[in-house]
Amino acid sequence: MQVSLQLLPLGACLLRWHHKVDALWHQTPRVTYTRTITQGPRAGTEETICRRGQRLVVDGAKATGEVLLKWYRKRVERALYSSFLFDTIVTDEGVVMPSILVDARLLMQQRSLTERTMRNHLAQLLKIGFIQRKKWHGRKRQFELWINPDFILQTDKKAVEKPVEADSGVYPIGEVISTNGIKFPPRELPELQKDLKSEIGQCAEIVTPDLSEKPFQEAEGRNQGVAARQAAKAEAGGHGAAAAAPTPPAPTPPAQTEKQAQYEAYVVSAWLLAKALLYPEHHFTPHQEQLALAAIRTGVYRDFHDPSFDFARYHQGVLRRLELVEKHFQKHAGRYYAPMPWAEIVKGRGYFDWENEKGFRGTMKWLLADQRAEHLAKVNRTIRQALGQLKLRRKLDRGEKTTRKPAKHILATTLTALYQHHAQAIEQLGGLPALNKFNLQVQTLLKRK
Repeated sequence: MQVSLQLLPLGACLLRWHHKVDALWHQTPRVTYTRTITQGPRAGTEETICRRGQRLVVDGAKATGEVLLKWYRKRVERALYSSFLFDTIVTDEGVVMPSILVDARLLMQQRSLTERTMRNHLAQLLKIGFIQRKKWHGRKRQFELWINPDFILQTDKKAVEKPVEADSGVYPIGEVISTNGIKFPPRELPELQKDLKSEIGQCAEIVTPDLSEKPFQEAEGRNQGVAARQAAKAEAGGHGAAAAAPTPPAPTPPAQTEKQAQYEAYVVSAWLLAKALLYPEHHFTPHQEQLALAAIRTGVYRDFHDPSFDFARYHQGVLRRLELVEKHFQKHAGRYYAPMPWAEIVKGRGYFDWENEKGFRGTMKWLLADQRAEHLAKVNRTIRQALGQLKLRRKLDRGEKTTRKPAKHILATTLTALYQHHAQAIEQLGGLPALNKFNLQVQTLLKRK
């Protein structure tokens, strides 16, 4: 049976959480014990004391739950009220609640907790059902949580309808842009390096426009038609005969029409994601929607002048940069903010204007740093896997016991052949620096007795 999802206000969500903790407190069984008074005028008498037992949720765990509840509600709100992200929750198979990826260090800093106290709070929240599922990642510094949706949603037995954003002149493109079907867009982002954190929220300082710096080379000769008409007019002279009736333009080929529609879909999808991540509480009128789309089309995609440019790959980078911007604003909440997408008074001061180097244009180096970090992590992961296989092959050669069953390709080769195979793959992936790092670790491995 299908259900209709309705997101509760933040105050109602926190009130539900308060009532839940209060009900658990009143359900705690009473503990009765007798003690003997040893001092004072009542010394030697016995008294019976009745009090509540150990609470299931302490005050600190309740406050931690409030922080997680705010994060989770914000995550669900973006998906429910965005036409582009709605399909990540309501799918053909039913309602799939998203998860949040929490940085343990960030949570401890915000709550002023030690690691042990934070783990105790999470254990209490998991025990009472506030956290339905928990999954650790990496070295247990990050964990993924699924919060009980009963604290943020009100469900009714009605059909699910895809939300249409009020006063919006933009059509949903969930069917136009196809995704990979695996949690798109990415939920959480890695921390940015300090030297790469540009103050993109401060748009008061405007750098001299430099239009030659573009994400791609513009096609040359785009005004050749205008120049030809001006030349023909000059040859005819000011008093020449009347010019012949202009020939109607040739119809646009179907392939070109499809490409233009795809370009427009890129612009709309980028704006929908930017509105969900950077302006979640701002209401845009239809006229403002068109201004934002024009700013993105001109300032981010440069009006799609170059037909040979790979806009599909560039568009994925734009979406990733928007997520990096959201991460930056969340970390510096109250200090930096997202200006309006277009220039309201002074030209070039809109957030997506190409002239504004401290706007969205400045996030290109964030994307490059993120890609380098991802590639480095892939190289290190490949080296660790290769060393693990070499250790296993060495134990087999020595006749030692192994804690796991070796794979078939490890059993069917020698230590030298296995090393050469991994060395070639690592050199192709990371070049000579990665190969040198791998060789140093292999030498350390062979020196061990």
